[in-house]
Amino acid sequence: MARDADLPAWLLAPFVGGCTPRAARRIGMEVEIQGVDPTAGHRLGFGGERGIEAVLAYLAGHHGWQRQVEGDALIALARDGATVTLEPGGQVELSTAPRATLAELELDYVRFLAELDEVAAALAIQWTCLAVHPLDTPAAVGWVPKGRYRYLSRHLAGTGTLGHWMMKLTSGVQVALDYGDEGEAIDLFRTAQAVAPVIGALVANSPFCAGGPAGVNDYRRHIWRATDPARCGLLAGPHADPAYGFADYARHLLALPLCFRWRAGAWGDGGGRTFADLLAAGEATAADWELHATSIFTEIRLKHFVEIRVCDHPGVDRVLPLVALWVGLLYDERARGAAWQLLGPVDFATLDALDRRAIAGGLAAVAYTHTVGDLARELVALASAGLARLGDDPALLAPLAADAAAAESPGDRVRTRCGHPGGRLDVARWLAYEKEQWRRYLARDARGGRE
Repeated sequence: MARDADLPAWLLAPFVGGCTPRAARRIGMEVEIQGVDPTAGHRLGFGGERGIEAVLAYLAGHHGWQRQVEGDALIALARDGATVTLEPGGQVELSTAPRATLAELELDYVRFLAELDEVAAALAIQWTCLAVHPLDTPAAVGWVPKGRYRYLSRHLAGTGTLGHWMMKLTSGVQVALDYGDEGEAIDLFRTAQAVAPVIGALVANSPFCAGGPAGVNDYRRHIWRATDPARCGLLAGPHADPAYGFADYARHLLALPLCFRWRAGAWGDGGGRTFADLLAAGEATAADWELHATSIFTEIRLKHFVEIRVCDHPGVDRVLPLVALWVGLLYDERARGAAWQLLGPVDFATLDALDRRAIAGGLAAVAYTHTVGDLARELVALASAGLARLGDDPALLAPLAADAAAAESPGDRVRTRCGHPGGRLDVARWLAYEKEQWRRYLARDARGGRE
């Protein structure tokens, strides 16, 4: 019997509908960034003259973004297929329109940074690109007034110890890639998951928390691991089962509890039921299914594209190189196959153990008969060759190639340059460092070249 024989077709429709001819495949990117007070370094609140709502209002008033509200609150923007949304603690997230080339993505990214730079000058604020805010705790950061977050926060309070840290204080970069058919979708998924521990360590950028050392190399990924074990981390099925497909992923989603529901224009509690319970009761709709799929937070996620969620925000100048790394590794079939051969042929428990070591120890962690840093250098080389075969410039990867060669992640540099001798955060040095990186990147782009 086919694995999907007992599933309603509409449960598989989002995944089947994502199958895209090679000539039409695109690249999507989501980038999260945090606004702070430029003197004290604390996070901006939602309201007020210098709050995140004021940031959105400025962008709408000066740069053609269309406003989206929930109740009386301005909570999102849209323009030409792109959106700007807010994470639960007020992190600003750009989701680009799907683009055919990395060059187009770069234009979108740099344009948005320039707009944020203008807002920062107008409102006397600053932007930070660390993947965990290095100073504040969840208690110090207010909630964005969105009903979804009210119910998600309640759910995650009972599933792990750091869910509110994740919601309020983290920032990442996500990459969306198209697939041609079911087989390629799962191949992209399992290969991305196999290399996730190494690439995650290469761009780790969260060395501080609550003003002190984080205690692990990648605190953002540590936070995710302690958020909800059923919804986060790596997924065993695609790695362990060669015949894994859309139906198997759908069954995984069916077994998970609902975090929230949307009915009659209002948010509500999931009621402790799984989606399978909702389906059996005859209450489930396609809209419910689409919403439920957004509450799964594994490092790689399947929608009508493959979404790679593993990576910290690596710093303002390494966002595009990171996207290029994933494109070179996964869109080029030779690079993808070689990446799988490098890291894939182990059982899931071994892969999961590597992931935990990489989160704790970074590029210096032991990876089978190598270090994670050794494997990072090999993956960058594979991606470079893949980009060349795809017709893109391997020089896009130069910053990450340099990091891999030096066995130094962005967070390693932040730790060295922004920490006191005792390991605590030097707030003034951190803010100056972030400002320097931001200015250097925008100046580099104005000159039309890459460093």
